[in-house]
Amino acid sequence: MHELVRQRNDELLRLGVTAASTRVSSIDNDVADGLSHGGELLQDALRIAREARLPLLRLQVSPSWRRLAAVVEVSRLATAGVQ
Repeated sequence: MHELVRQRNDELLRLGVTAASTRVSSIDNDVADGLSHGGELLQDALRIAREARLPLLRLQVSPSWRRLAAVVEVSRLATAGVQ
């Protein structure tokens, strides 16, 4: 996760974007859960957002960010002491 957060912060800094994070309890997290889980939950999340008149924007993710799963796996293996 450290590498993921580092790359995210580097990119946000490069773009001149300031971000803040906060914890939202599961009971109030239906939109975020739906967006991350996909399927029917995704459709529900988009419906809820539209009904709340929230702006919706589909972001195009950089191919380098899509490879973060490999970074996370390498980090996990290093933490576990696997060479």
